[in-house]
Amino acid sequence: FALEETAQSAKEFRKFINDLTTLSMLIGCTVLLLTNNARRSVESVEYTMVDGWIELEMVQAAHRSERFVRILKYRGSGFIEGQHTVTINGEGMRVFPRLEALAANTMVLPPSAGRLKLGVPELDAMLGGGLPSGTATLVVGPSGIGKTTIGLHFIASSSENEPGLIFNFYETAEQLRAKSEALGLALGPLLDAGHVEVERHAPTEQRLDVLVYRLLTLVRERGVKRVLIDGIDGFAQSVTDPERLPRVMAALSSALRQEGATVVYTLEQPALTHAGDSIPFSISSAAQNILLARYVELDSEIRRGLLVLKVRDSVFERKIRELEITSQGMRIGSVLPSGMFLRDEPSMQKN
Repeated sequence: FALEETAQSAKEFRKFINDLTTLSMLIGCTVLLLTNNARRSVESVEYTMVDGWIELEMVQAAHRSERFVRILKYRGSGFIEGQHTVTINGEGMRVFPRLEALAANTMVLPPSAGRLKLGVPELDAMLGGGLPSGTATLVVGPSGIGKTTIGLHFIASSSENEPGLIFNFYETAEQLRAKSEALGLALGPLLDAGHVEVERHAPTEQRLDVLVYRLLTLVRERGVKRVLIDGIDGFAQSVTDPERLPRVMAALSSALRQEGATVVYTLEQPALTHAGDSIPFSISSAAQNILLARYVELDSEIRRGLLVLKVRDSVFERKIRELEITSQGMRIGSVLPSGMFLRDEPSMQKN
């Protein structure tokens, strides 16, 4: 703020700021004053005499830097407090308001309007007739258990009237096309017709707010009704403040619900053969429905098992059934013997 250097005293500078604000009001002119953080003190009169106070800051988080903007004062008006992510690139400057603050008044979910088929008849029956429309479903299990396969079945039921979106962090559209063909799913024609879109973001150097707003933009632009977020840990890896994640995910689920979208999340859990490890509360709190898949050791053979833990406002089957993946897609088999799947009742760990 070089103007102060031309003033003879602090009193004269204060008078200049007062005259400037009065003049701008009289002639209807909006004035933007720039200064730096070194001047932020009780002696810096511009902070107390102006109508608005916006602060830009650069924060070092681990091995990367992040830009934020904060509104500290906006006379006569409300504003969203706290840090909001900022990006500056070849397209200019963009601000991403904290979604959890914007969604504070829309977190109550209205009743579901009907059901959406997940795409596996036996699994739809276990769920009580399919997924409640507009809800978020979390599919939890170890690597290779079939989480993405469940999601692909869900997306393969998309249509012109129910567009689909795969938002993932690890596989390209061609990889997903090949995987769906191996399962006998008709995802390729849906991709070619534009009824399903795939967007991949490598899980490196991403920003949580940027990812969330990109997802919402894609849903709104195409009126997407079926969303598969394959690898929810990609969001977890993008956040520098882990305490924000449960609030953001809950807000994201609410925002997608407001757009009329039904969502399936996948989450990898390290435990291979039982559910002794808890499902992270930070993730499960964003989902109204939860499916738990685990490897089962039975007669010296490793099999897959699937359990429905929760379905919002619905009666569902609580038995553990065998899960099979074939060239004709996923199949749900008979009930597994008692005690072969879970040692303890799974819990939601608050962390």
